Amino acid sequence: FNADFDGDQMAVHIPLSKAAVKEAREVMLSSHNMLLPSCGEPIVTPTLDMVLGCYYLTTVRPGAKGEGTILGSFEEAKLAYELGAIDLRAEVEVRDQERGGQRVKTSVGRIIFNEVLPSELGFYNKVIDKSILKQIVTDCWQRLSNEDAAAVLDSLKQLGFHYATKSGTTIAMSDIQVPQSKPKLLEEAEERIAIIENQYRRGLITDDEKYSGVIEAWMETTDKITDAISDAFD
Repeated sequence: FNADFDGDQMAVHIPLSKAAVKEAREVMLSSHNMLLPSCGEPIVTPTLDMVLGCYYLTTVRPGAKGEGTILGSFEEAKLAYELGAIDLRAEVEVRDQERGGQRVKTSVGRIIFNEVLPSELGFYNKVIDKSILKQIVTDCWQRLSNEDAAAVLDSLKQLGFHYATKSGTTIAMSDIQVPQSKPKLLEEAEERIAIIENQYRRGLITDDEKYSGVIEAWMETTDKITDAISDAFD
């Protein structure tokens, strides 16, 4: 409910009659309301650490231990990983027994990721980012029952959290560099605000228009600085 602890209040509606209980179970249950009525996209999709974990799990690291190893099945590939013979993200060649034994260049991480997906979705042999996760969730709700789709979503959540932790990914203060363009962007914003204030003093705009203009100027500048910081990440 997105509530915190600073005095937030919420209403509790208790269905008492049999008809109300039936309606709550069949119509209002959260698992029956997982798609946006306006566009059919899922309301609940993996985010943040869940996306990070799935992304880490499905990326391939060039030169990783065991790269190029040929294995007879997905189970053999997982066993080799557990024994330390190959790395989680090493590209290996594995026979897909469920698809006629054809050879597939993939990684143990991608095999583990696909284990939580239903066979109806096929084998995702690619790097999984937020947009692909969203498409996977959409396909689950369209092809599976509500209960099965919810179970897949829960499995993706657990998988993402586990491998986000295993990846050890973190950001240090030293990773965030002040962009060289920041002073110029701030100067441009101040010049723009000076023009807005001058227009207000001359009576060309209202107080509300002045307020909106100043807010818009700083918001755009903030976005530009944020983009510059992101571009500076190695």
